[in-house]
Amino acid sequence: MMRGNLHTHSTYCDGKSTLEETVQSAIEKGFSYIGFSGHENIYFDGRYCMSLEGQEKYRAEVNSLKEKYKDKILVLCGLESDIVAKHDNYNYDFVIASTHYIKAGDGLMDVDESKAQQDECIEKFYGGDPYAYAEEYYKSVAKLRGDIIGHFDLLTKFDRNNDIFNPKEERYKKAALSALDELLDAKQVLEVNTGAMSRGYKDAPYPDRWILEEIKKRGGRVIITSDCHHAPNLDYGYDLTEKILTEIGFKDFYNIDFLNK
Repeated sequence: MMRGNLHTHSTYCDGKSTLEETVQSAIEKGFSYIGFSGHENIYFDGRYCMSLEGQEKYRAEVNSLKEKYKDKILVLCGLESDIVAKHDNYNYDFVIASTHYIKAGDGLMDVDESKAQQDECIEKFYGGDPYAYAEEYYKSVAKLRGDIIGHFDLLTKFDRNNDIFNPKEERYKKAALSALDELLDAKQVLEVNTGAMSRGYKDAPYPDRWILEEIKKRGGRVIITSDCHHAPNLDYGYDLTEKILTEIGFKDFYNIDFLNK
């Protein structure tokens, strides 16, 4: 089976491996392609994203590696673009559109920084109502547009046992499915992301299985990614994810022909 990864971070942002180390790991794993998706510069929060100068160097190095390894693997230069970022005009090979922040009063707070911060945000800015928080989050997700939609239900990162968000609760389901319908109406491809598994937060990929079943029911398309921050984890959780998607009825979940626009 063809394998690859389009959600890949490096030392240019919050990754642990260099671009070339990651390309070499992808070749060793027998990947057909490797796509880099450095975090786009966030003007108000530089903790994990690329700097503006770093973005230029990143693009130059990825394009150099494309040529160097062209006989061994397809290398693509992409970007993970946050909805709150001030986007540049570079013509990337692909863009992953993601939401990492949620409205918190007059400001913004991370969705995926820590459980303590998520709990604080829900309590302080959403009146202790996790479903109000979820409704605001999914409103933002619904607006995303790119080649790929990143970690659709990122807000569940710290909710391994559904202690915060019960997916059977009607308000949660309505918010998630409303966002999903908007994305699928816009022909967006959703990633099935194993990143939280590799970092020990979850036992299964994003999105939750019930959401994957809804994507299939609605005729949507998915692609497996690892949200890799360390080269050895490029294919972390792929076997389990392939099994889940096959059971649901998906096929061709590594095919990237949708990028040939």
